[in-house]
Amino acid sequence: MELILTKKAYRSIAEECTFFPDVETGGILIGKKIDGRIIVPFALGSGPRARRSWTRYSPDVDWQQQALEKLFARYQVNYVGSFHRHPGFYCQPSAIDHRTAREIISSPSWDISEAVFPIIIFKGRKLEMHPYYISQAAKVFRPIRWQIVSRKNKLVRAALRRRRK
Repeated sequence: MELILTKKAYRSIAEECTFFPDVETGGILIGKKIDGRIIVPFALGSGPRARRSWTRYSPDVDWQQQALEKLFARYQVNYVGSFHRHPGFYCQPSAIDHRTAREIISSPSWDISEAVFPIIIFKGRKLEMHPYYISQAAKVFRPIRWQIVSRKNKLVRAALRRRRK
């Protein structure tokens, strides 16, 4: 499994995490799984009504859902995971991260069997991303490779093929 982010998605993640430097924050990753890779052309932050603290954050789910529905209608991309920032240097998933991820991949209302959950930390001004993959079959986090690519990448283009009417 590998996580492929567009430059635009990576910038969105970096902006969300940089704008709220002293608290947990995060957002969602939107894309598709293609050839054993999770392709992420879009990342959305927590939203205007999100709540953030040193140990937790709660996203503005309504705002995220509206944006996700627009992207789905145009490109048939969907939720493929969530990113969040840990204040400090702890780059491993917490017990809350494990519980949340297992709920997402197990809940019929989410209707997904696998997802990626990057954890972001800063060392000085340098952003570090530590992505983890979890599935219904394994139910444990597994670190995965990742890379940033151009929107012109063939996998990204395949993920963004417009819906035929």
